[in-house]
Amino acid sequence: MIAFMQIFFERSKPRYLKQTCKFLLQWLTGVVLLSSAMNLWAAPFTYVADSEYRPEPNEFSVIEMTGYSVLSTHTLRLGSNSMPLDLIANPATGKIFIEKGDGLSIFDPAVNAVTAQIPIAGLRTRFVDYDEGFSYREYTGRQTLAVSPDGSTAYLLGVGTVIVVDVINKIVTDTIAVDPTAASLISDREGEAVYVANSGISRNVRLGLPSITIIDTALKEIDDTILMPTFSPERMAVTPDDGQLYVTGGEFDFHDYKNNRYAIVDLNAGTFSIQKMPIPADAPSIFHLSGLLFNQSGDRVYFGTWSATNPNAKGMPIFEVDTQTGNVLRTLHVPASQADTHFMPRIAASFADEKFRLVVFTSEHAQHAPGNPERRAVFLDVQNDQVLNSVAFARSNTNGRESYLVGDVLDDIPTATAALQRGVGTD
Repeated sequence: MIAFMQIFFERSKPRYLKQTCKFLLQWLTGVVLLSSAMNLWAAPFTYVADSEYRPEPNEFSVIEMTGYSVLSTHTLRLGSNSMPLDLIANPATGKIFIEKGDGLSIFDPAVNAVTAQIPIAGLRTRFVDYDEGFSYREYTGRQTLAVSPDGSTAYLLGVGTVIVVDVINKIVTDTIAVDPTAASLISDREGEAVYVANSGISRNVRLGLPSITIIDTALKEIDDTILMPTFSPERMAVTPDDGQLYVTGGEFDFHDYKNNRYAIVDLNAGTFSIQKMPIPADAPSIFHLSGLLFNQSGDRVYFGTWSATNPNAKGMPIFEVDTQTGNVLRTLHVPASQADTHFMPRIAASFADEKFRLVVFTSEHAQHAPGNPERRAVFLDVQNDQVLNSVAFARSNTNGRESYLVGDVLDDIPTATAALQRGVGTD
């Protein structure tokens, strides 16, 4: 048959027909390749900054979430204090905002490069946190960056200040004085408010009452302060309706190896309550609630943990909590490479293709094997409680215990991106 077709095209048909068939074959091949590329463009991407406790170039990686491979790696270099502190993906612009100790870097996936560097003085770095006596659990991977929904304004945490940056013109426009123990900040989903968590302590000494400061982003001034006299906040997440703020941290003078307490702040009433999460039977002997994240509807909240696992443990726990009842519905398990202390400073999520996937950023055996701790981005299928894949980040590091990952997910990239070309960036 093949031989017959060859004779048919070579001898029986005019030359233009062979050219037409060749063109059609090339066109069909292009359509197939373009369709594959478009499918990849539509897939979510994870952006990870690997922060190490030393004044050397730190890395930033792009991971595609179809084969879970690293597409490109870049060096984040702005000044001597270039360690990444926080990272936020902005869906409206498709840009990635990376706060470092010496300023703000903006990565554009469309060109696979850092396209803006904005030097900023006075940021709250890990050096400041270390000097003020914060523990590893408290200062690692803290929330210190917020970005307006349209990507035009960034809010960064300074020492007793919130620094407002005009991203378009690359300048600092305002500095808002806040509590000197301000430890973290986030914005609401509409960009109308920035919430600042004030721990009330420094070097384990109470300086004042813990509180949540609310900044009106239109006026660039403090709108309200909600006192939390018995609960020191560390990390926050706002509900999808912007009505409540969930806060992890700890009660003053309360030491429990199973710290299952978190706070809920009613933003409309200006009140708060301390919640005691029921401890599930499969919880490890030691854990502390850390990073947290809501699903799209807000009926579930996921708590990451700082935990100590034993050889028989299933791994690092993530607690899925019903926001209506406060009950733990499930314990999701992130495998640990060994029995030791592990920390999840950050949790992100992807909702692409109607699939709910958690991306968990971990630092493993953080305190007892400081020479080369493994940091991993672990991808979980929430519906099936299944580990889809993980990507490890580990290098030789004499100060390894202070190393950690911060990252976020961008489900849709506005334009076809050069980041799909596998390679190593040299930004």
